[in-house]
Amino acid sequence: MSNATYRERLEQRRAELLAERAAQDDTKLSAINEVAEERAAVLFLSMMRRQNLDMIRRGERSLGIPLTPEETAALTAEGVFPAQPQFPTDGTTP
Repeated sequence: MSNATYRERLEQRRAELLAERAAQDDTKLSAINEVAEERAAVLFLSMMRRQNLDMIRRGERSLGIPLTPEETAALTAEGVFPAQPQFPTDGTTP
């Protein structure tokens, strides 16, 4: 095998390896970006929920985000919402 042929094969193999590495890097970056976007969405929703609760506490209009039962209970316990009367479920009248 001549030096020129060996050099060509070596350069070709290097190019193949670099292409494989670039493809792997692209796959890793894609996965990282996907996870980052998911985390950003969760963080954004958490911040919006917190802002929504703060606005309700100040007596402002809600952002239109439905409250969870836990959030409703917390606002009720804080006195922001009036306490709901507890009705018996056994058919008797209060």
